[in-house]
Amino acid sequence: MGLVDSYKNGTVIQQMIVEGPQSFGNPFTATPKVYSLSLSVDYVFAKDHVIGFFVGAGSNRQGFTFEAHFDSQDRNSGVTLPVEISVDAYEYNVVLEEGTFEVIALSNSNLSNFGFSLSEMQISFDVSGLGCTSGYCEVWIPKVLLGGPFKVYIDSQQISRTETGNSTHSFVSFTYVHGSSAVRIVGTTAIPEFPHIPLVFLILVLSLAGIVLSIMARKSLNTRNQRFQNRNLSLSPLHLLV
Repeated sequence: MGLVDSYKNGTVIQQMIVEGPQSFGNPFTATPKVYSLSLSVDYVFAKDHVIGFFVGAGSNRQGFTFEAHFDSQDRNSGVTLPVEISVDAYEYNVVLEEGTFEVIALSNSNLSNFGFSLSEMQISFDVSGLGCTSGYCEVWIPKVLLGGPFKVYIDSQQISRTETGNSTHSFVSFTYVHGSSAVRIVGTTAIPEFPHIPLVFLILVLSLAGIVLSIMARKSLNTRNQRFQNRNLSLSPLHLLV
């Protein structure tokens, strides 16, 4: 049994092999037993390399079969590999009428299709990576843009998350199994949207304002004319005396 570290094009970088003990006995019986081998290595597998498992068996009898199981959906070999984790930073600008807000994501996955919905109070993006490996993501969200507590969904299924923060940002981190997955981070509050005044309403307000100003101007003119007439009446007796 052994491990192989190679590039994606198949070029072998390093291989580690362990031979099984000779005391296995005869496993080729009508009721075969389960045997195990373990391999301990002091080695770091780099990101984006291909890790290969291989196993072989031999016998002096023909027509035998055997099965070898590593990590799978129904069997777990207990293999733990020290893998070099590389995290990339993704920066996105959310542009609204209220301003521009920067959202930062730190992840060992490939991120794409970033989006922000004010009405749904959510951030969304896609993550992808080498199948069946662990993915990690931490998203920095401005509190003035989107407030928590937050819920995180992977392909519509809610997952656990860790939420911390400071005075300006919330830090939402979570893990998942790589594949091609859609992520949604849903907040509790969102930045208040400035109301848009309809044009018809604006015209109505301006019309009413014009009517009020016209009435006030007419009333002022009537008052001025009345004062002028009173002044003429008070001066008439003086004119007659002259």
